[in-house]
Amino acid sequence: MGEKAVIDILEDKSGNFWCQAGNGILYFDTKSRKFTRITANPKETDGLLSNYGNHTFLLDKSGTLWFGVAMEGVQWINRQRSGFIQYGNNPGAIHYFPGGAVQGFAKSADGAIWIGAQHGLYHWQPQTDSFTQIK
Repeated sequence: MGEKAVIDILEDKSGNFWCQAGNGILYFDTKSRKFTRITANPKETDGLLSNYGNHTFLLDKSGTLWFGVAMEGVQWINRQRSGFIQYGNNPGAIHYFPGGAVQGFAKSADGAIWIGAQHGLYHWQPQTDSFTQIK
């Protein structure tokens, strides 16, 4: 693993573990007992937004793993672990999150995703793939 600090850990529906570390994300496959480090690469548009500040996780009812990234926005990883969908702070982007730094996630009983962020409380609207600020 080589990591001195694990900030947070989450078990996915397959029994594998996602660890927030000081430099990116660590994925631990419980069958192979091997770690895979996932780090940001500015040249990749479907990669991790940042190596630092990946400070909150949420596993939704479908098994999708969401990440809150400090000062960068929100993203989720597809089930094949081949790419991330990024919702950054760029208003002109296809996927946009207006909330700024993400502080935490919550999942309501009906499976709705709520995000506490720098600019307030947001509710993800899967029908429109967008976020609504709750005022």
